[in-house]
Amino acid sequence: MTGDATHPPGGKAGASAHDEAAGAKSGGTVGRTAGTDSGDGPGIIRDETGAQRLIGYVLDVGAGDGTARCWLDLDHRHLNRHDRLHGGIAATMLDNASGAVCSLSMDPTGRHPWLTLAMNVNYLAPGLPGRITATARISGGGRRTRFVEAELRHEDGTLIATSTGVFQPIRSAPGETA
Repeated sequence: MTGDATHPPGGKAGASAHDEAAGAKSGGTVGRTAGTDSGDGPGIIRDETGAQRLIGYVLDVGAGDGTARCWLDLDHRHLNRHDRLHGGIAATMLDNASGAVCSLSMDPTGRHPWLTLAMNVNYLAPGLPGRITATARISGGGRRTRFVEAELRHEDGTLIATSTGVFQPIRSAPGETA
């Protein structure tokens, strides 16, 4: 699989991370999705959660490079009153990529759910219409927590935001018994 933080493989829209387990029960898909082009490969997760369907991001847990990515093609629905990326959507993208990379540390499918214990976001530049990609990497942690660093970039290379966070795995998915 080829691609980088600004040009994910498959060239499709944006992503989410730690809602995967719930999404699998609600019809989310991994890999090729009916009605999409054949550019999707292993590790591409689309339409898995309500938030993912609402916002329109795509999660990529298949790069094999120790990162997770989510990307989104920004349009008027994602912009604030100043015609810039809404900060809450920027934070959502960073949070989902971060949760997904934590999932990959336990589950090669990136589907084990993780909780965000703390996350700090630094907004550095306005997000303009076009493709944005959040890329996350584990920077530390232990048995029960992971520390994650993430960045959000526009397709033109502009660094829009960065985040650091602390994440913890959920022992069992909602509705399951431990």
